[in-house]
Amino acid sequence: RVQAHMEAQRQAKILQVLAEASSRLIQAEQFEQAILETLADIQHLTEAKRVVVVILQDDGIHVSQSFTYPKLTESSILNPGTLITDSLLRFEWDVQIAPKGFLGIEKDSPSSTWQKEIQTFLYTIAQTMGSAFQQRYLLQTLEQRVKARTRELNALYELASLTSETTDFTALLRDGLDVLLTALDKRKGVVYT
Repeated sequence: RVQAHMEAQRQAKILQVLAEASSRLIQAEQFEQAILETLADIQHLTEAKRVVVVILQDDGIHVSQSFTYPKLTESSILNPGTLITDSLLRFEWDVQIAPKGFLGIEKDSPSSTWQKEIQTFLYTIAQTMGSAFQQRYLLQTLEQRVKARTRELNALYELASLTSETTDFTALLRDGLDVLLTALDKRKGVVYT
């Protein structure tokens, strides 16, 4: 009965960490802090030596960004050699849009094993992180598109204003080019007639 009670408590803790991590990651205003808090929860639950989240560059090989708990020095975090060890379990997230990456759990020794439910929990957390990265990526992309569209509309408005205010064709071309360069974030441009 004591074993059953302890097992029930352990499974309740797994579900609690999963629910808190999901909520924290999806709703986070301070995303990096949410990741670190989630890594701390995972480390305490699994009693792992180290927990790491690695975001890969577009090539899928080189590290773009990483987070670890407990925190290590910056040079050891970004060294890909430290991320490939026999004791590091990798749980990659399956997302199509966001940057590729994985949740890594470093065990105390390569021979130690975890129960299937812990591995399922870690896989689920990795998918949740991937979804959070995807949501964050999509929001950033959307914000960039809105800013670009706003800049374009402002440029069109300014060009329309110039054409109605200016009768000098040369001044119109010069000022219109300035508006376009600003809108397109360029330094040089030429108008040919």
